[in-house]
Amino acid sequence: MLIYTISMNDLGGIMKKKYKLYVVVFISLVFSIITAKLVTHIITNIDKTKHYTKSTKIKSANASSLNFESTVRFIGHRGVAGLAPENTMPAFELSGKLGFWGTECDARTTSDGTWIIMHDASVNRTTNGKGKVEDISFNELQKLRITSGANIDSYKNLKVPTIKDYLKSCKKWGITPIIELKPANNENYYSKFISEIKLYNNSDKVMVISLSSASLNKLRNLDSNLTLGLICENITKENIDYVKMLGNAFLDCCNKQMDKASIDLCHKSKIKIGVWLVNGNPLANKYMKDGVDYLTTNNLLPQSKTKSAL
Repeated sequence: MLIYTISMNDLGGIMKKKYKLYVVVFISLVFSIITAKLVTHIITNIDKTKHYTKSTKIKSANASSLNFESTVRFIGHRGVAGLAPENTMPAFELSGKLGFWGTECDARTTSDGTWIIMHDASVNRTTNGKGKVEDISFNELQKLRITSGANIDSYKNLKVPTIKDYLKSCKKWGITPIIELKPANNENYYSKFISEIKLYNNSDKVMVISLSSASLNKLRNLDSNLTLGLICENITKENIDYVKMLGNAFLDCCNKQMDKASIDLCHKSKIKIGVWLVNGNPLANKYMKDGVDYLTTNNLLPQSKTKSAL
């Protein structure tokens, strides 16, 4: 009986040890599954954001001191020209991915009337080609490649985009297109320009800006829904009166000539006011505090989106 009793005790001890072992194995298994899922999640998010954090070297300090409680609407200048080559599809895509309200571009026409995106009158500065855009056919332009701009080494084989490419990207990301019409003898193609806008957006969802009042007048005669913007060096009564006459229009002013009194004058006249080009935190904070409506920048990023992308 004594031997039997000892055997049962031993068995009980063994069972307890086995039970403890099962518990340890179970906990280890659960922990392994959770860890695997966590690692997968981290890797997935790294894959999604490494293009922005490595290739474009985004730093959270860019947005850390900005007052994003302001109602200002941030516009990426030529896409986000401080992070990717200006006026290229990667720059426009970044505008959407990083949470900009809008993205700005510059529009011109080729010799055969195709609306393309390029700031300069010639292709010399930004591509491997030479010549004026208006003297180059679209097919010839498509053979060129973008060779300069922010982080260009991270972006290979870039073509000059068309207005259609740009508008398609804006629609994809749900951001507002802001199109600057560069001064050129291409008014015959304005109807085509508006038709292309309507393929991807209602015309009242697009903003078209220009230094030329003649260009803005022509556009207004063609479409009453377009939001138009006069680019100006400073705020004057003449500019305000002109924008009021255009209807559904605003002023887009150089930051060097902007002050709170000018902003207040525009708002008193029920005119919205944009400011360009603002790349520093102190100046951005000032204009947001002063109540500017739109702020165009190369590198200041909407904080909430920046944090999630880093």
